[in-house]
Amino acid sequence: MKNRLLFATLFFAACGNNQTTSQSTDTATATAPQDTLVTSCYSMVQNGDSAQLQLQTSGTVVKGNLAYHRNEKDNNNGSLEGIIRDSLIIADYTFQSEGKTSIRQVVFKMQADTLLEGYGDVDATGDTTKFKNVDQLQYMNNRPFIKTTCTQ
Repeated sequence: MKNRLLFATLFFAACGNNQTTSQSTDTATATAPQDTLVTSCYSMVQNGDSAQLQLQTSGTVVKGNLAYHRNEKDNNNGSLEGIIRDSLIIADYTFQSEGKTSIRQVVFKMQADTLLEGYGDVDATGDTTKFKNVDQLQYMNNRPFIKTTCTQ
């Protein structure tokens, strides 16, 4: 009889501990902050060239669409996916130009309501181009992407 009573006490104590743990876990999950999806749009117009960028960010993840319309050069349109690190958007831009699909790494420095595109030395492998060193890029102050109202 003592064994049964001891077993029953241990059993109920163990069940009570699991229930408390489960409730704590559920509460923590329910109150954990969710990353909000934010959409923002940018436009660059300079000397007959233009570009439009639409970004969707959630935490440090960024996705979007980018289109370049260059004066007397081929246009390109595509999508980008990447991350936000410090004040930089670092992404792979997959685009179509002259009927060919290519991937080019793009980097934008965030400054208030402006993005500055980075340029520097690159490595090319097949149809993919990446910067040799993201930390050594130069930024185009004379071609800023200015935040605009999204039209879609």
